[in-house]
Amino acid sequence: MSRQTVVNMVLNAYMLDDCLSAEEALTQWLTAHPQDIGLHELAGQVGIVKAAAMERAATSTKTNTRPTLTASGR
Repeated sequence: MSRQTVVNMVLNAYMLDDCLSAEEALTQWLTAHPQDIGLHELAGQVGIVKAAAMERAATSTKTNTRPTLTASGR
């Protein structure tokens, strides 16, 4: 897996399963490339998004849905 693929996985993670996949890919990348400071910093983002996804999963009756923006942006 390329570095850009890992970055894209992290940046596009929203749902819990996406976060878990991104976290696993990031862990594999950082094990092989421990000097990659940029991706070390992205690890924090995965944690934040994962926590939010877990919160949504615990409080939502719908699964695998993304928020929809209205014309007003809300």
